[in-house]
Amino acid sequence: MENKQMDASTVRDSLEAVRDVEARAAHTPIPWPMIAAVSVVLGLGIGLMLAGQVWGLLALIGSLVLMMVLEFSGKKAVRAAMKQDVQPDEGTWSWKRFLTFMVLYTIAYIGMQVFADRYPDGNLAVGVTVGILATAAMIAGYGLTWRKYH
Repeated sequence: MENKQMDASTVRDSLEAVRDVEARAAHTPIPWPMIAAVSVVLGLGIGLMLAGQVWGLLALIGSLVLMMVLEFSGKKAVRAAMKQDVQPDEGTWSWKRFLTFMVLYTIAYIGMQVFADRYPDGNLAVGVTVGILATAAMIAGYGLTWRKYH
């Protein structure tokens, strides 16, 4: 078997290049204006739908298109490494995540059923309130997790 020795300057240069890439990746800008635009259109769509307007569906479709534009613009043309470290929770079942999803889904489902039963034609005040809350939640959730997933 052949023993390959690396020159110390080559190793230093390689480590410096890796540190430079890591430093640039840590300072990736968050596209706040686009995240705000996606969130406002989503909140508008939800608000219009709850207010009883069919135009809310068009706004929801528009927010979906904006999300796709945002997601595809955030992807860098970088080759994925084939030898990455295995994450500790990769491929494992998480009861905590499952139960959290089920509780949140149940609350949302029951809330929508009560709303639909109480206001079959929609309600402007509820639509505005939920639209604003959805916009704020989307901006916070999307913006604050951007670096984690992009």
